Amino acid sequence: MPSCLRHRFACALLAVALAGACSRAPASTLGPAARHYTVRGEVVRVAHEAGGLSLLIHHEAIPDFVDRSGAPVGMAAMTMPFPAGPGVAAAEVRPGDKIRFRFGVDWERNTTELESIERLPPDTALTFGKP
Repeated sequence: MPSCLRHRFACALLAVALAGACSRAPASTLGPAARHYTVRGEVVRVAHEAGGLSLLIHHEAIPDFVDRSGAPVGMAAMTMPFPAGPGVAAAEVRPGDKIRFRFGVDWERNTTELESIERLPPDTALTFGKP
């Protein structure tokens, strides 16, 4: 391959690599010991706060929730805030939307983070009973 073509090829590869690095979402705030839960709920409020996007969600009970010590304690249905993690497309949801969402809890870093959201059909029946 002539040196001019090698140079162009190398520049093209470098440009692709840099573009990929620039488009990556910021790293999660959760550490490797975080626990992850998938639950359904209804969006109560979408808030744009200084720290980023946060959703107030009335969620169903989480029977397999564990506490700081690792003991399974369950969590009753409740309304609580979830800060959206990097790359979470939460801006499309509105109060009243029913969703399935995944969140992580990192007891070592004392943080919770919304990891993904999926909108559910409006007629989805949610159950807000005990775990």
